Amino acid sequence: MPGKPLTPRQSEVLRDLSDTEFLRPMDVGGRDGSHHSATLAGLVKRGLVERRKIHAIHCPHGCRRADGTISTRCRCKGSCTYRRVTDDRATKKRKRAGAGE
Repeated sequence: MPGKPLTPRQSEVLRDLSDTEFLRPMDVGGRDGSHHSATLAGLVKRGLVERRKIHAIHCPHGCRRADGTISTRCRCKGSCTYRRVTDDRATKKRKRAGAGE
């Protein structure tokens, strides 16, 4: 993998993540969500982790539609869950990204 090596914290968080189940930052040893969220955001940027946003229950931006679905343009600060990217998913993601160029 090109780029800087993982920090000890990134390695620890990556090791604690599941590759099948989405987990909260607090589920992988975080004492405060913001520090682990920043670590996980760095891993997402590297393509090693997938992020899934959990929509806020009380969204101040009116992102819930009348039918109960959530607008794709939602910008509320909902929590996120994360899972480790497997080699298969990473390969498929790179192929999709390459096809769009």
